[in-house]
Amino acid sequence: MKKFLLAVLFAPLAALAQTYPSPTFQNLTVLGTSTVPYSLTFNNPSATTVAGKLNQIVNFTDFAPHCDGSTADNTAWSNAISTIGSTPTTLIVSCPSKISAGLTFAPNTQLDFQGNGKIVGTSGSEVVQVQQQILAGRTQIFSNLTPQADVGMTVYPEWFGGSISASDSSSGFNSAYSFLQNVGGIVSAAAGTYTWQHTVNVKANIALIGAGQGATNINVTGTNVNGINVAGSLGTPLALPSLSKFSITSATPGTSNIGINLSYTALATLSEIQVNNFFVGIDMECATNTLFDHMGTTYTSSVNGFIGWDIYGNGCTGGNASSVWRDTYVQGSGAYSGPTGQIGYHAHGNYVSDLYFDNAQTAETNYGYYFDYSTATAGGYADVIIHNPVVDGFTTQAIFANAIPAQQMLTILGGWLNPVSMLAETDGIYCNNCVGSLQASNVQIGGEANYAYAVGVRLINTTNAKISGSAFNDNKYAIQETGSSRNVYTGNSVYNTSAHSGSAAISVTGSSGSIVSNNTIDGYNTYGILVDATSSSVSTLNNTINSANIGTPIQNSGSSPIGSGWTGTGAGVLATSPSISSPTITGSLTATGLVTTSDLATQAANTVLANVTGSTASPTAFSMPSCSGSTLSALQWTSGTGFTCATPSSTGSGSVVLATSPTLTTPNLGTPSAVTLTNGSGLPISSGVSGLGTGVATALGSAVTGSGGPVLATSPTITTPTITGVTSGSCASSGNVGQCVSSNIPNGSAVSLSSGTASNVTSISLTAGNWIAAGNVCFSPAGSTTSNYALAALNTVSAPALPTTPNGGAEHNQSAAIVASNGSYCLPTGTALYTVSGSTTLYLVAFSNFSVSTMTAYGYIFAMRFN
Repeated sequence: MKKFLLAVLFAPLAALAQTYPSPTFQNLTVLGTSTVPYSLTFNNPSATTVAGKLNQIVNFTDFAPHCDGSTADNTAWSNAISTIGSTPTTLIVSCPSKISAGLTFAPNTQLDFQGNGKIVGTSGSEVVQVQQQILAGRTQIFSNLTPQADVGMTVYPEWFGGSISASDSSSGFNSAYSFLQNVGGIVSAAAGTYTWQHTVNVKANIALIGAGQGATNINVTGTNVNGINVAGSLGTPLALPSLSKFSITSATPGTSNIGINLSYTALATLSEIQVNNFFVGIDMECATNTLFDHMGTTYTSSVNGFIGWDIYGNGCTGGNASSVWRDTYVQGSGAYSGPTGQIGYHAHGNYVSDLYFDNAQTAETNYGYYFDYSTATAGGYADVIIHNPVVDGFTTQAIFANAIPAQQMLTILGGWLNPVSMLAETDGIYCNNCVGSLQASNVQIGGEANYAYAVGVRLINTTNAKISGSAFNDNKYAIQETGSSRNVYTGNSVYNTSAHSGSAAISVTGSSGSIVSNNTIDGYNTYGILVDATSSSVSTLNNTINSANIGTPIQNSGSSPIGSGWTGTGAGVLATSPSISSPTITGSLTATGLVTTSDLATQAANTVLANVTGSTASPTAFSMPSCSGSTLSALQWTSGTGFTCATPSSTGSGSVVLATSPTLTTPNLGTPSAVTLTNGSGLPISSGVSGLGTGVATALGSAVTGSGGPVLATSPTITTPTITGVTSGSCASSGNVGQCVSSNIPNGSAVSLSSGTASNVTSISLTAGNWIAAGNVCFSPAGSTTSNYALAALNTVSAPALPTTPNGGAEHNQSAAIVASNGSYCLPTGTALYTVSGSTTLYLVAFSNFSVSTMTAYGYIFAMRFN
């Protein structure tokens, strides 16, 4: 039946007019296994009959080639190409054919290589131009020539000799790239292991796609041979290269080689790739807009200095800007076993800007992320974001940043950092000489079994850092700040499972202006918060500290521990049972709960506590002598001996003066060295006693409160004093602590604003002293007004110049917002301290950038004296 049908099909072919020989019966047997499509996409739309379609299929053997691969078939090829012309045709090549001159196939000629069909060159310089997708399996179809595609297509490295069984298939891959370099396309690698002895050079607009990360493997042999090179040039970047779904391995762990090099590229995409045992997994220079997705690099050698990703920002403006790492990882060789300098992600150079790391992980490297800004130029590093980093088993720093320049930002959001003990210091986040903005929030930073060496966050000579909402576990110092200023630590939680000598949840040394607030500290620590004496203006506010296993909850030995207005030295004084050494207290004082007589040890009868020595000494129990043997017997004090009985000589006449209600007639006391009067009356202090100092008489005549000895001006000791401020529900009177001044401008009296110019909303007058002030400004745009930016501030200067755009920071006496609204909105100014020596006007200032119509502002300003 099959032969009959074939005979019927070919019966009419002899009568058809044709410009080339018709296929023979043998040709049809080849067609029986051919993958030639009969779609109108490739074939002549006019060929609607079976005979017409068969006329579109031509076998090269019909043009009498030698087909031995050693004798040139130039004539046969010339005849085939000229005969086919522009007719849409599939040309079957089923034998090896040698050429010594170039071939150019028409755009509508599709080559179909079958059996052992291939084209072999003579000198290697013969150019074969193909303008239609080739049909062929994974077998070599071009040899010793220069094929060139003029249309994008999918090719196999096997077409060019790059087979899995070859000892070196790198030339096959390079030829595949060269074949597509003018038009782009896909190089498809099979499942299995390819061996490369040389580097493969990627071209623009071409995708290398394997069969899967664990299915297609590339084994690079030779010492320190690089794997894949993706390189353009300055001003002409290599655009849109793509690599995916394969693994590439250096057969011998390298000491200087690179797995994948990206230099001067744009919009490169690398995904589902595993890079193994190259000294640098991926090297970048001027590789902008690069996406790394589901990739990993590993290194098994103990050689020092391995880098997973080397992100070098020199050579062009912008460096590797706008590049993204998503679900990537770096596996070191077990950093705890000896190697040093191994880094997961290393960014450095003049320009490395706009980098985004999302779930980029490292394991067993010395450093997870290493960012060196020391040579960065203005604008070189901007908005580097690390989102959900996982750094496990690091031995030096998980995230290292050096010399972040001004107006640059490094943001760390979430993630988990966990060191491994090397009996040397480890730091979760380390920032040295950073004056830009470091923000870290919601990060989990673990310690180690022997956390004597673990530091969660360490800042040295750093400003404008904020560590918030993060959790620290088993660190000697959760946060350690040295020689820094204006940093903020807030909302963090610290817990240590065991005690360690000298540990502190938060330690501040030689720093100024930093704020430690709203943190929760639990577990074991020597100190909760430790601020040394060389620090100043460090605030420790509203922290929750479980002191059960913390030796000293807060020791703030710095000067001016909460802004200005403090006096004295030592630790801060809290509310319950403080110990105060040599205070100087002015004004009224109420002291309760002092030591009572019942608190003293019992003594023998007729015994007093006294110092009977001739020099300064502690009091001791002293037995008083009995002087009742004579009417005139009296106690006599002798220095170094104490009290004795004495019978003094008498003077005057009359009865002996006894203790109870004596009557003395015109006594002459002379000038006694001392006089003791008990229960005396009728002697007014103001007129009856002379020689008193200024104000003493008034003080002696005033009522007293409390108990114990009087308080004098110099170094008194006062135990548990109670100092009560105003309790009447109103502000204190003028000049006293608690005095209030304020001014309110309602909406009905709002002031008009000019776009881009600061205006006073209202003001208050402050007299000499220390004040804390705050305010609120409400902005009311007209119905068609478009608001862009607004700022509310306090200032002692009337309508001062203010920032016209957000500047990446914030001051304590002003706040700003970018707004896109035509409705009213309000901004607080922030709270600020003002120390004035004379009458000073404090202004509530409003600033807005707006357009189209008008804007008004109203608000409220308030100040309270605290000294």
